[in-house]
Amino acid sequence: MNIWDTANGAYLASLLACLQIIENVSMVQNLGLHAMSFNANGSMTDSNSFSALLDPLYNSMVDPHKNATSYDRSMSLLVLERIPSADQKIPGFIAPEDRRLRTIAINSRAAVPLLSIKALVGKPRKLQAMFSDFSSKACKEELLKKLPPDDIIRIHSASDEGAACIQAQPTAPDRCFSSLEFKIHLYLRLGIQIAREDINCPLCSSDSNLSNLHLVNGCKKGDYCHRKHNVIMEEISKLCKAANIQVELESSFCFNASTMKRMDLVCKINNKDILIDVTTIDSNNPSNGFVNGLEVSPSYFPGAAAAIKAKSKLRKYNKVIAAAKELVPFVIETQGRWGFPAREIFKKIYANIPLQGSRVSRNFWQQRISLAYMRATFSNIIHRYHTMKRMVFGPEAPQDLYYFEPYFGQA
Repeated sequence: MNIWDTANGAYLASLLACLQIIENVSMVQNLGLHAMSFNANGSMTDSNSFSALLDPLYNSMVDPHKNATSYDRSMSLLVLERIPSADQKIPGFIAPEDRRLRTIAINSRAAVPLLSIKALVGKPRKLQAMFSDFSSKACKEELLKKLPPDDIIRIHSASDEGAACIQAQPTAPDRCFSSLEFKIHLYLRLGIQIAREDINCPLCSSDSNLSNLHLVNGCKKGDYCHRKHNVIMEEISKLCKAANIQVELESSFCFNASTMKRMDLVCKINNKDILIDVTTIDSNNPSNGFVNGLEVSPSYFPGAAAAIKAKSKLRKYNKVIAAAKELVPFVIETQGRWGFPAREIFKKIYANIPLQGSRVSRNFWQQRISLAYMRATFSNIIHRYHTMKRMVFGPEAPQDLYYFEPYFGQA
């Protein structure tokens, strides 16, 4: 983070928020400050007493804004370029016309310059956050050029929906983390190893050790893997009910032939059956092949792990699902980032929530799903500790884990 740009942004935001009040006082007391005197371009006139103070601060935000806009544009175009094409709308694919329109929208948004001082005065809310965001994105671009590939992949996976847990306001019990859960969350985001590498997992004889990846992703034995899967299903089901969309869980009546397979959620949107298959994937798993020596593989892009998992799900169910039905792989990466099909179906469901009454924002539902998923991940980690020996966790792990042992009656 560039502290200088951040401080300038905070100072500029505080002055802009007070400018109209200063002008009102000036007019009442005939001070002649002309704090709201602007020319046709929205810049301060020479008669404005605050011109010498605000103009340099405003100019210091121009370059961070350009850098942040350039970063957003390059990352958006990269992800859009890697999404496979299809002649019609298919989950996980994008139609050529849709790709063209999205490219135009990305370029148009990137071409918008920083608002003038006059326009910024008319938007006093969250100005400081906006200026800080400019600086952080510019610094993030420079940082990613210097980090090892594993860290780059983890940061991308923790971005977008992955940041929802950090941004959520703790206004209700289901929107809060316990102190221990929050510490584990920070350890995962920072890439700090929680588990020792030399401790055998007693439930998985095929695994030579309880590595950090094995611990975070959830052991395939017991209820570890299903816990994360089920909470995502429950939250999507609640979203469908809020949108007055009938939803059925664990249905086996949506396939062409008799099979033991079951679909996680089946709902009807715009008179079409939508089959939602919930799954998770670790973007940092070496089996993905995203790391090529000391560099990121050319095949990698933000959200690549979710895209790989979505493709595998489409191949798995392609032959047993009727053409009239639509399969949507709802993939969430370990650090919280959603796959492209998950984002699209989420928007479709949310668009059906009635406008009447107290309709909550889209961020609220995004955060609900992300928070539920992360809390299930933390629950797996904490529970695994209580069912194993103390030495499972390394010396850098949150020490609260050790304090829980007497409470659970561990020897």
